[in-house]
Amino acid sequence: MLLSPSVLFVPVDAVVFGFACIQIMPVSILPSSHPTKHMCGQIPFLRGLVTLMPDYLVLFVLFVLECSFSQLVQKHVPRPFRMRIMVDPAQQHSHWSVLSRTFCMTADSDQPKSSNALDPWKILESHPAFATDIGASSDPALAGLQALKYESEDPDANALSYKDEGNYHYKRKEFSKAIDSYSGGLRAKPKDMNLVAVLLTNRAICHWYLRNYRSCILDCKAALVADPQHQKAYVKAVEACLALDKIRDCLELCELGLTKFPDCQKLTEAHTKARQKQSLSDQAEIAKLKAQREEENKQLTTFKLITDRGIQINFRLPPVCVPDAADARFYVDSSNHLHWSLLFMYPEFGQTDFLRDVIEDSTVLECLRLVFDPSQPPPAWDTEQLYQFGDDSLEVYFEDSTVSQKLVSFPAELTVKQLTKRKDFCVRRDLLIVIHVVSKRSTKFYQRWKDEMRWY
Repeated sequence: MLLSPSVLFVPVDAVVFGFACIQIMPVSILPSSHPTKHMCGQIPFLRGLVTLMPDYLVLFVLFVLECSFSQLVQKHVPRPFRMRIMVDPAQQHSHWSVLSRTFCMTADSDQPKSSNALDPWKILESHPAFATDIGASSDPALAGLQALKYESEDPDANALSYKDEGNYHYKRKEFSKAIDSYSGGLRAKPKDMNLVAVLLTNRAICHWYLRNYRSCILDCKAALVADPQHQKAYVKAVEACLALDKIRDCLELCELGLTKFPDCQKLTEAHTKARQKQSLSDQAEIAKLKAQREEENKQLTTFKLITDRGIQINFRLPPVCVPDAADARFYVDSSNHLHWSLLFMYPEFGQTDFLRDVIEDSTVLECLRLVFDPSQPPPAWDTEQLYQFGDDSLEVYFEDSTVSQKLVSFPAELTVKQLTKRKDFCVRRDLLIVIHVVSKRSTKFYQRWKDEMRWY
């Protein structure tokens, strides 16, 4: 039969037991130490044993015998008549396809075979019941096999299954998958509060490695509610608090944890770090408050200096929200002259010009000359050249200190000192002088401006 050129398909159980019974392959080709040679003389006993074993155990035994027999054939049968394993196409989608193989008796090709082609452990790992990683599969039978793991009526048993699965992912550093598994264990609603605390703490540790420190703290606090004696929850909670610089929360958790676990080294170290950070934070806060007080005293001194010179300050007017105006400054020079920051606003175009340092003896007209220098090209926003220095087309206004949203016209020949001494003028609390500029050449806007506002 071995020399027949035809192809012969024999089921695996018939091959394993049939070869020994009808002696298609002489037992003498087996090594004397091989267990199969001993079993061949015990076929009646094996047959009786098989009838008593469960189906899945029978399949497993057949699988092991199949692999052993395949290795024997490859080792002892001459090369032209070796047997190669072929999966039955009709069963290639079955979970038991590995255990339902058929043998095809034919001559081998001259191509070299892989050393792992008949490795029993490689074949075993390919089966979903024994594989360490089965990957994604849409097979309903496989889904049912996986679902058996979580179909216990005991919620604690289901939660433990999810916990083991989460631990497996955690060891592989698959923290997101581990979080899903631990969450599944919590959804199982276990009755054992210690198990609940373990699931929450394990999930918190995964959040820690993913730098989700707030989620880590929340899970640790929930774990302490479930089991106040859970030491690991205290440790991971204080570490997350330190990572977020939540010093007060860290100190509270450390002190509470040390009352229950006074010998815990990690809690002691975290408590020491938190106290050091608290000390540095207190010093920084004291320095900040001191600087604020100094700034307030300086402002009070400046305000008193301004009011003593007869200049009004309107503290109700908010600071001007213009980026350039943030750099405004006020000071008194060695000659006892006041220096101001001046902001020109052009309501027609929504544009501004900022002069950071203007001495009080300067006139507003001189400031306009700096902005609209005849020797320089006009501003980019003034495409029609409506704002030019050298004629009477520019009018200037300031905000009335007594009437809200009222602008007052004044001659540009006034000095800044004369302007600030007017009874209807006031400076803002940011000590910035704001002047609105409008051009008579822009006839349409100028007329609308006159109609909408009341002027003096």
